[in-house]
Amino acid sequence: MDGIRAILSALLLVVGFLALLIGAVWLFIAALRGKRKSIPGIVVGLGLALSALAVVVSPGGGTQSTDQEAGSASGPAATPKPMASPTPMATATATPSVAPITDDQIEVAQQVIMEYQMMRDAAILQDDETVHLVIVMSYAANDTYARELGDSFVRLVKTFSEDAAPGQRIGQGMYDYIVTVARPDESVIVRGAKNRFAEDMKW
Repeated sequence: MDGIRAILSALLLVVGFLALLIGAVWLFIAALRGKRKSIPGIVVGLGLALSALAVVVSPGGGTQSTDQEAGSASGPAATPKPMASPTPMATATATPSVAPITDDQIEVAQQVIMEYQMMRDAAILQDDETVHLVIVMSYAANDTYARELGDSFVRLVKTFSEDAAPGQRIGQGMYDYIVTVARPDESVIVRGAKNRFAEDMKW
């Protein structure tokens, strides 16, 4: 089938070319003689029509672009370009929100509280804004005396650290305090707390 269309297309193309050539010469002669140009124009138009028909009749003629478009439509989808990985943001080093209590300040406060009667041991641990105070007293200590030593320990830390110095009352400051007073066997005598906005310990 494609062979017949190829032969027919070639014949139409030759005839169309000859018609174009004859029509062009005819138009030129008619122009020189001043005669009517309608018939030569028809011949030229016929040559153009035959040439166009030859293209349509040729194998694949008139369908090539359609096939290409179909191939493009049915072809694999374009692979999206991978997105660039975001540049990691610099991580700021965490810093304490309040001034830390130094080892020297802790040592001084511990030395002073250890001078009190019935004292066995004392410890200070800071967790950012919270200060944990632990006192170990002898078995003879009662609740009242344990609270007094707990208040005194908080006052000592406030005095030697960057916290606001105490007055007649412990007063407000920059730290939250949690105080635990226990016996050598780790049994708790009293436990109290004071947030930074409170004036006194709450047992």
